[in-house]
Amino acid sequence: MDPAGPCFTKAALEEQLRSGNAEYVEVYHCNAGHLGTNNVIGDIDFFFNEEGKIQPDCRSLSDDDLDKCYHKVCVKYWTRTVHQPNLFSALACPTYKAFSEGRCNNSKTTMAGHSNPGNATGIFYLLTEFDQE
Repeated sequence: MDPAGPCFTKAALEEQLRSGNAEYVEVYHCNAGHLGTNNVIGDIDFFFNEEGKIQPDCRSLSDDDLDKCYHKVCVKYWTRTVHQPNLFSALACPTYKAFSEGRCNNSKTTMAGHSNPGNATGIFYLLTEFDQE
């Protein structure tokens, strides 16, 4: 869930999470480029909301708490899929720009979270619309 960026992005490969560490490496990006890495490192990488950088669940917090919330919210998103298995349908797309411009609307989809079938690969984007609990 939102693998760490600081101190790990430039670490030796054997110290980083990456495809090949397990049979299927599923990566969730919720604070990409800040506390989380923005590198595509899994068999499948899910980028939640605005390039995996800004999460709507955290918008009401102070600036001091934002990065921590963004980094932790991935766990909350995944946990919600245990009880709502079809909550997050993600769309394959090479870039957030293409995704946000609707240029990938005919691409393959897969479920993010607990109901991910474990056979999709690539970069996927999705949007959430939740309020902070």
